[in-house]
Amino acid sequence: MTTTDDATQVDKDRQVDRDQGRSDDASTSDHVSTSSRASQPYLSFLTLAATILAVLIALGIIPTRRLAGENAQAALIAGCAISFIAALVGTLPIVLARGKTASNTVPAVMGSIALRTTVVLLLGFAAVQSGWFEPKPLLIWIVLSHASLQLADIRFTKQVLYTSRS
Repeated sequence: MTTTDDATQVDKDRQVDRDQGRSDDASTSDHVSTSSRASQPYLSFLTLAATILAVLIALGIIPTRRLAGENAQAALIAGCAISFIAALVGTLPIVLARGKTASNTVPAVMGSIALRTTVVLLLGFAAVQSGWFEPKPLLIWIVLSHASLQLADIRFTKQVLYTSRS
């Protein structure tokens, strides 16, 4: 398509908008409100995930220090960060499957689980091998935070895949 074809198409789109009684500003605001509605579940997911991790860290910092020493606090933070990164990456298949048919949602959910687990394993292995963190508390906090973030993951998946079709 050439530049003149593109310009002609834009003019045609504007004419259709005018015929339907919409101005350029109205179509832009429609797009903005649609994108803000689309991002609402993701913002809700981020808020819930951050809240879960903040509670875990607040509840776990003192027992971790008492049981494993001062160096274990860094392992707690690293374990929670690894799980958070994995949860963020795991949302990608769900976001990409938004608006698809029901038969496409199962592969998206399975892909999300596989991707999230892979990221946790790779980052966890790298963190243990780096020697920067105490291995036992790191692995314990990866497991605890990963399991806790499943709540946010399930809620996000339900919001995006199953309530968007209603």
